[in-house]
Amino acid sequence: MAQGDSAMSSNSPWEVEQIGKVCVSIVPGRNKPKEFSGSIPWVTTPEITSRYIPGKNQTLYLSDYWINEAGAKKVPSGSVIIACVGDLGLVAIATEEVVLNQQLHAFVCPPSVHNEYCAYALEGQKAYMYKIASTTTIPYLNKTNCESINIPLPPLPEQKAIADLLSTWDEAIEKNERLIDAKQRRFRWLLCSLISDQCSMNDEKAEWKKVKLGEVCKVITSNVDKKTSPDETPVLLCNYMDVYKNFYITKGLDFMSASATDGEIEKYQLRVHDVLLTKDSETPDDIANSACVLDAPETLLCGYHLAILRPKKTLFGPYLNFALHTPRIRYEFSRQANGATRFGLTMSAYNMVELPLPPVNEQKAIAAALTASQHEIDLLKQLAEKYKTQKRGLMQKMLTGEWRVKSVIIDQFANFSEKQQMNNE
Repeated sequence: MAQGDSAMSSNSPWEVEQIGKVCVSIVPGRNKPKEFSGSIPWVTTPEITSRYIPGKNQTLYLSDYWINEAGAKKVPSGSVIIACVGDLGLVAIATEEVVLNQQLHAFVCPPSVHNEYCAYALEGQKAYMYKIASTTTIPYLNKTNCESINIPLPPLPEQKAIADLLSTWDEAIEKNERLIDAKQRRFRWLLCSLISDQCSMNDEKAEWKKVKLGEVCKVITSNVDKKTSPDETPVLLCNYMDVYKNFYITKGLDFMSASATDGEIEKYQLRVHDVLLTKDSETPDDIANSACVLDAPETLLCGYHLAILRPKKTLFGPYLNFALHTPRIRYEFSRQANGATRFGLTMSAYNMVELPLPPVNEQKAIAAALTASQHEIDLLKQLAEKYKTQKRGLMQKMLTGEWRVKSVIIDQFANFSEKQQMNNE
């Protein structure tokens, strides 16, 4: 059994070997090709979005001439690819001949190692990869590190059976992610279609107006700091990242503890359907991210670098929040941002941005339709996380031999391999 600091090295019913001793290791060349033209995929880490490469994101290709000119190496079809810089644990299988950049590493499996199984075994060693990685600004595995990764080696039929079982979860995860992508595209289409002065949720077209944002809501910019003073009242603060990372502000979020004066509490205490806006950013196109308050603790105040948009009677808060996420309004805010190294919104900016405004009952209908669409996406994301958790647990059990595939299933793979061998002969 190979020596190595790996969870898979102990208590395994199978031999465990360093992958560099059982597979041929391919280290990509260091030079980037000068020209991309040809038919052989040039694969980098961002192109690896699924188990197999090249994928749908593949854009760069090479000819033999430019491969030779750069001193690059071709990786044969069927090779197992791992990321050795940054996103360690990212694993893929080449479905055709490819060329890799230097942030990836390849292994060519011998006949005794099933490449699909090898990919899962490497994926299961993600924690070990990070443990042995050199760290500067990003984690990095050199050739020796990559080749030191231990993989358990059950008999070939059992390898195939394990890989087949785990692929069921991958198929479910991939199908769910495709559905999430479709639902997100539909949501973006609904968002832009419904929040427009060309659209009405009713059969009889109600009159829509174009109004300045400052006309239909009260704008309050906060200056409550994050300090705690014994002379002030304890409060909770809704800060920049609470808004930046969330579409809604709810009691379930982990808010910061601070203190405030009675005057600050009266002015900046958050109410249901207030909409919070990030009024500062390092780039103009990342300004004016918004979140709507659905429910909040009584002591929750708006923190620094945020503005409260408090809707007047003609404006429904959740509708405003959706409207602020439309590309047109986000673009308008980016045009109003002022600054050089950091950008901000002045009070006059809110009076420059136009908002399409239907009647309140129609605003509520639009918000309800978009909320329902969002809810579908949220449920699918929760399901995706369950699938991934189940897969991680199953990999841990199967790749350590704690759980074994039934012998009758292994025999099926063994018989199939024998038939294939006889046909080849």
